[in-house]
Amino acid sequence: MIEMKKLLQMPLFGIKLLLSFVFLLFLSLNLSAQTVSGTAKDESGNPLVGAAVMVKGTKNGTITDANGGFTLKDVAKASTLVVSFVGFTTKEVAAENGITIALKEADALSEVVVTGVFDKRSALNSSIAITSLSAVQIDKLVPVSAADLLKNVPGVYVNSSLGEIRNTVNSRGVTTGKNDGGSGYDYVSMQEDGLPVVNVLMGDFSPDMFTRVDATLGKLEAVRGGSASIAGANAPGGIFNYISKTGGDKFEGEVRTRFGLEGNGKNPYYRADLNIGGPLSKNVTYNVGGFYR
Repeated sequence: MIEMKKLLQMPLFGIKLLLSFVFLLFLSLNLSAQTVSGTAKDESGNPLVGAAVMVKGTKNGTITDANGGFTLKDVAKASTLVVSFVGFTTKEVAAENGITIALKEADALSEVVVTGVFDKRSALNSSIAITSLSAVQIDKLVPVSAADLLKNVPGVYVNSSLGEIRNTVNSRGVTTGKNDGGSGYDYVSMQEDGLPVVNVLMGDFSPDMFTRVDATLGKLEAVRGGSASIAGANAPGGIFNYISKTGGDKFEGEVRTRFGLEGNGKNPYYRADLNIGGPLSKNVTYNVGGFYR
């Protein structure tokens, strides 16, 4: 009541000024946000169902419907939309209502491999069967040990019941001499960046005692069968090459932690992984890391 009296006592000019300010404020709020609708298609004009549409730099996003259409509310003026779909290149466009976005199919490049071929070449042009697991795939698998990761290679049997070390690996039916005091890797070669981890036979010692899977692992390349013996000593069962990450053209880092219980369910488990890399100069890069167990 008092506030109303004060408002009525204000000069006419002041009331007009106040109302003008409120109107401009309301108008600016409405102009700062908009609703954007559009359609995502491929280059042939077919709708892309389930494509992701995001407002760049925000969590405001949606997916396209059965007709490739989408609607986004509360989109700020001069925003950018990021549209992505599996098998297609990601595209950024200005946020405009009624827009049609055409995505281009991604080039199906064959991964470059270095194991068992003596020179770098694409897997498609290699004359032998090579299985490759990328760092992204390895992160999703969360292997307990170096041997445990090999379970994801076709034709390889791994007995990792002992835990992180001293496991047994059989490839293409070639058995090991584990029961006779062998290492469990008698006829396969475990390598790091193309170099054997240890000698083929070491009694009670095994290669997975000296190499561990951590955040520095870039990818795994595996060659199974007789062709592996051409590129590795006494390795008719296969070659498993653990290839380290290398620094790129920008600084990147990664930290992982694990904790829980192991063994009889009472022993605590703690582990931390670290990996950092980047450029030192125009032509020199670095990558360092490791883990604490």
